[in-house]
Amino acid sequence: MKNIEEQIWTADPVKVAVELFRGSEDNRRLWGWYCRRLGREAFRELVYRKWRENEAEGQPRNPPAAFQAVLCTCLPKSAPA
Repeated sequence: MKNIEEQIWTADPVKVAVELFRGSEDNRRLWGWYCRRLGREAFRELVYRKWRENEAEGQPRNPPAAFQAVLCTCLPKSAPA
């Protein structure tokens, strides 16, 4: 099995995020949406940064919500016109 860092940069980034942050099927669909909007490389970078942060600071109480917060910061919901 590849190490985590290699998986982040070479495997399906959404699948890796779901595994790393213990996401649900709903998270997989939502994170896929973010991946398509941000682009695979930008999404991978966010997965990598959050994974490293968790390694350094400890696992958050709710890993899927913590990663979702990162995604929302990078691509906030737009206000209705």
